[in-house]
Amino acid sequence: MITWAPMGVGRLIARTRRNCSSVPTSGTGSKSSCDLDNTSRNGLANVLVMETDLAQLAHDRFEIADALHRYAFGLDHGDADSLRSALTEDCHFDFRPAGRKLEIDFPLLSGRDAILNGVLPFIGPLDTSHSVSNLQIEISGDTATLYAYVLSQHFLPREGSRRGSEYALLMNRYDCNLMRDGDKWRFKSITIDNAWALGNPEILNALASRLALRTKSKKTG
Repeated sequence: MITWAPMGVGRLIARTRRNCSSVPTSGTGSKSSCDLDNTSRNGLANVLVMETDLAQLAHDRFEIADALHRYAFGLDHGDADSLRSALTEDCHFDFRPAGRKLEIDFPLLSGRDAILNGVLPFIGPLDTSHSVSNLQIEISGDTATLYAYVLSQHFLPREGSRRGSEYALLMNRYDCNLMRDGDKWRFKSITIDNAWALGNPEILNALASRLALRTKSKKTG
């Protein structure tokens, strides 16, 4: 398992390089102490491997964070393509832990199409913004876990810029599993719990009720 050690690996590489100082030889010029014996050469090879691992780790961490950013962008802009790109085909989306605290009835969604059809009509019309922070990432081969805070601000449609509008400000905890897909990472599961809330989360239920009534009206019309 590869875990993020932001300073430890870098210090080890730096120390190894410092140990590869130039020393005098019997001929002209000098050569690196890294060339003195097989042990030193093996040590240099290990440094190169470590540098490669560190570069791959940095790339993976960037792509995992980017998956969360694509997800947030898709929600905020009602962008189905952006949201779709962040999910595996069989992804599970579970808002129930947060929903129980906020008294919002939102079902478990299984499958990318179900998530797009369930989340975008619910969140997309809102004046909303999502900000992500405190990402904790653990990578094991082609799978990874991500823990993060996501701060979401919600207003009813076209009311976000009106002074005094009702709002819901939610600090949610995300517990996610991801899978590598080529150079990209995509969410296999997203579980959302709520840390705290301000304002009136009932506006989310109000929108859900409007959507339900509109859907029912279309079916009976």
